[in-house]
Amino acid sequence: MEIKKQEYWLDIFKQWQTSGLAQKAFCARNEIPYGQFVTWRSRLIESGVIESARHGCKSSGKAGAGFMPVSIAPALERRPMIELSLGHGVLLRMPAGV
Repeated sequence: MEIKKQEYWLDIFKQWQTSGLAQKAFCARNEIPYGQFVTWRSRLIESGVIESARHGCKSSGKAGAGFMPVSIAPALERRPMIELSLGHGVLLRMPAGV
């Protein structure tokens, strides 16, 4: 892969990421042939230069570049429920022991 072309396309992909546009819209706005955009993106992903991510490409230079911190909320207490069908689609639900 020619280094100058690779650098050019890396710059294009960075511009696309910051644009917030879909790939086709970015290409149309910047007069870039969409087929070339897709081809170069695939080449750079296959060669490990960039990573494919849900919302675009990320440089593969950093470990964990595609991860974000996550926190898990504690589970709500699950209590047994009593459910009474009163007819005509009316349900009465209440915690057992009330």
